[in-house]
Amino acid sequence: MKINVILPYENAPQKYQVWANDDEKIDFINDIKSAVRCTLSYAALELVTYLSKMGFNTAAGNDNSDFSITLLCDEKEGEEFEIKGCADGITIKGYGRAGALYGVYEFLEAQGIRWYSPYEEYIPQNLTKLKMPEFKKYIYGMPLGRGFEFEGPLKESISLFTWMARNRFNISGVRPHTVPLQRKLCMKLKAGGHIFEAILAPDNLTPDGKTFLEAHHNWYGKRDCEITAENALSVQFCVNEPDLLDYLADKLIDRLKSDWKEADIVDVWTFDTWGGSCNCNACQKTGNGMDRIYVLLSHLRKRVDEAVKCGELHKNYNLVTDMYEGTDTIEPPLNPVPDNMLEDDYIAIAPILRCYKHNMDDQECAYNSFYKKQIEGVKGYKLAVCEYYNVSKFEDMPLIFTKSMINDIVYYHNAGVKGFTYMHLPMVEWGVRCLTQYMIANLTRNPKCDALALVDEYFVNMYGKYAKQAKEAYELCEKATEYCSSWRSWSADSLLSTLIGWNGYTVKEPLFRDAHLGDNAAAKGFAAADCFEQAAKIMRDIRADVQMNLKLDVPDVIARGVNPSQHQKFKTVIPILNRLNDDIRGIKYGNDCFRILALFTEYYECLHKGQDETAVWNEIYELANKMSEYAFSVLYAHPLPELFVVDALARSGVKELFARVLSARNQKLKR
Repeated sequence: MKINVILPYENAPQKYQVWANDDEKIDFINDIKSAVRCTLSYAALELVTYLSKMGFNTAAGNDNSDFSITLLCDEKEGEEFEIKGCADGITIKGYGRAGALYGVYEFLEAQGIRWYSPYEEYIPQNLTKLKMPEFKKYIYGMPLGRGFEFEGPLKESISLFTWMARNRFNISGVRPHTVPLQRKLCMKLKAGGHIFEAILAPDNLTPDGKTFLEAHHNWYGKRDCEITAENALSVQFCVNEPDLLDYLADKLIDRLKSDWKEADIVDVWTFDTWGGSCNCNACQKTGNGMDRIYVLLSHLRKRVDEAVKCGELHKNYNLVTDMYEGTDTIEPPLNPVPDNMLEDDYIAIAPILRCYKHNMDDQECAYNSFYKKQIEGVKGYKLAVCEYYNVSKFEDMPLIFTKSMINDIVYYHNAGVKGFTYMHLPMVEWGVRCLTQYMIANLTRNPKCDALALVDEYFVNMYGKYAKQAKEAYELCEKATEYCSSWRSWSADSLLSTLIGWNGYTVKEPLFRDAHLGDNAAAKGFAAADCFEQAAKIMRDIRADVQMNLKLDVPDVIARGVNPSQHQKFKTVIPILNRLNDDIRGIKYGNDCFRILALFTEYYECLHKGQDETAVWNEIYELANKMSEYAFSVLYAHPLPELFVVDALARSGVKELFARVLSARNQKLKR
């Protein structure tokens, strides 16, 4: 079949590839005409590239074609699009740049193309005719945005952002080296976060040499004890101090004029603390924690609008605040939302302690029923969800949330949630987590998608004849980590938090376990580790079979590159082996993390019961040393541009605990 891609520009067949790569030259904010031409040309290039990979004779300007694909786009922003059919082709019309690009990807997906990760795609072969998508106007879900929270400035990657666009993720962190690409791909760029700790650090100095705490004691949230440098940030700051609000607005505007100027969305989250809110008389009269945050956000909104109006800022920004666990900001406001916040800004609820064994709308789960109440209590204001599929305490373990995700994202849609992100996007070692990223993409843009069919298709496309075995391995991983929040959340009551807060030798009370883990926590931990062990065995068996049956067409003379770039082109890539090795590394790491946590639980319980702990300690010692000899994933030194590789024991969170217990045992032996 001969396919012609038609663009609404003179000389498009000769110039569209140049226009598609003009992003470095374009002001995407102010030159919408050039921006639309760039993105539309890039969409055409994606069509030509992928249809050609499928074996179709595709080009822009193909004469005497059998089928034409006409691309049109309104000169504005927006992600809605329409696909129409005609006698000899189709028209994809975007009601904005994103819409045109997304329409092309919708069409390519209809052909069976899938983008599972930045380095793994599935392209059907030997098709004789095109498959038509549904002819209709497409409006995706989560209009506030679908994407990730980008912890760490070094998280910028051309392949990552391209993969995101192909899956219609559109929220990304501002990354200075790739902003033009992100703009071309219609990303909403995000900056900020927990910004006030640094701004209001009590030891910051004023021009006259006083500390902030000395000079502005009234700025820090009132509480029932004395305010000190150590506890000043443990309670949210006072929002009824006009000079403080202006100071924070000045600092925010300074950032918007400098390193955040390319952002579209700015997170102005409150202190990252489990403390309370200010209890001064004025704050108590203001309402609950969320009402007080609205006072702050309304003032920031007013000041930013004024800065835009007078030309101090070159554009406006959406401001986002958080309903944050550990304070009364997690509860919906009692008072009406300030009028100046209704159009441009929104709240993100962060269910950091949620349970993944149960669905978010499960009324019987004490953890999730609490969040359900808060989500459904937000009225008259736009709400997004910031999930925790890779929160830092999970330490990049091979967590799979397919079962809960298929229910929960649909629930979020039905509850009126308009945006979705999760913390924190892994940049390397996705392994089994590829399925998580892929399913988020599908469910957030279309909650009515056939999720179970997409999961089955994933295994067939990624693992071929081993699909059934691979799916069984994934299910074992999901079963192993269903109580991951009880094991490893940021709650002071999680088992990991309890253990790393232990001095390593004094045992006076039973080890606290929540209701999910109960009295047999150690046994549940070993059972989880055994699930990982079984999953790893399945994947290793598949790998062995692939290797045993591997047949390559090896030429007599092996091509060699004379430089690294050329050498890369001659490498032999075996996708399924790469995929299996990624999976096995992650599963092995997850097994070790759960096993050592279960061993420390058993060790503590032996000490508490007065039982001989020697055998358990020997297992801990052997496993800890093994985990110290390999690394998994990396750490990003947010907000600094630093990158660290740490050993698996440190990444698991128990390295200091191991050192404390080792020291305690050594001291005991010396006595």
